Amino acid sequence: MAFSLDGKYVLTGSQNHTVRLWDVTTGKTVQTLNAHAGDVYGVAFSPDGQTVITGNEDGTARLWQVHPQP
Repeated sequence: MAFSLDGKYVLTGSQNHTVRLWDVTTGKTVQTLNAHAGDVYGVAFSPDGQTVITGNEDGTARLWQVHPQP
């Protein structure tokens, strides 16, 4: 789990092969990313909050663009 630097969003990885971006204020999912590569073990935000990296069960790391709504 990782919080964005501005504290507005939290990023979670799951054993169901998804990464979810959540709005901290509302508790609602903003975006869901499907990893298609096994369980997601690690997640982190880039400093600008527009890209995230995931570490997956298959030993790969992936970069994703996220699009939080204003």
